[in-house]
Amino acid sequence: LKAKSSKKVTKMKTNSWTALCLVLALAVSAYAADAGCGDGATNELPINTNEPKIFSQVENGYRQKIEGSEFDIIHMYGDYYQMGQAHGQLLKDEIPEFFTEFWNFLGETAWEGIAKSVPIVKILPIQKWFVKTLTQSILPKMLDLQYWLVEDYVPQYYKDEYKGIGEGAGVDPAAVMHFSMIPEIAQMACSMFGAWGPATKDSLNGGMVHIRALAWIVNAPMNKYARVLVYHPEGKDLGHAYTVWAWSGFVG
Repeated sequence: LKAKSSKKVTKMKTNSWTALCLVLALAVSAYAADAGCGDGATNELPINTNEPKIFSQVENGYRQKIEGSEFDIIHMYGDYYQMGQAHGQLLKDEIPEFFTEFWNFLGETAWEGIAKSVPIVKILPIQKWFVKTLTQSILPKMLDLQYWLVEDYVPQYYKDEYKGIGEGAGVDPAAVMHFSMIPEIAQMACSMFGAWGPATKDSLNGGMVHIRALAWIVNAPMNKYARVLVYHPEGKDLGHAYTVWAWSGFVG
């Protein structure tokens, strides 16, 4: 009976947290759904062909900058802990700052989302600062729950990378995990596009062009911290080198 009762209480707690997660996730999504909508502007920027140059270097990686570009390139070598550590060390000057800006942004987003979903809150005695503070207090617990729900599907090398980034940047590895769980609760959709052969025969002699769009709110702080991460795994069964378009301190 005690075991059954314990399971029942755990289930009730889980259901309560799930409901709370859903409310705040819907609030964030409601705001995000149309925050970046509109016709937008045509991107007429020329393709940057400048060669990247090494800006800083650590034991297991180096950071490159390209003249005329805001997107630094981070090369990392070793196992996933070592690559994560290099990532953290190379971006130690911006990861803590980015995380702080991002949590503040999510607090603002939650308030705007709730106000759009339930307009009456604008005339109720609910203070914006209270919603922001509550969101920032609850979000880590939401993300802990989200991680608990998916942990069986998170490979060990991701966990090693969380730890490496955290230790390299001087932040709690749990904060790295929390940040990386955001897409799981936001449930946004990004875009990808590829063209080759006849589609590019006149411009690239049939070569491939690939586009990966990160769909996020245009005024979100992560737009300042977009980075190209190049992984060079070294070790048995760690796979080949690959590139990820991501943000400072992000895994996945």
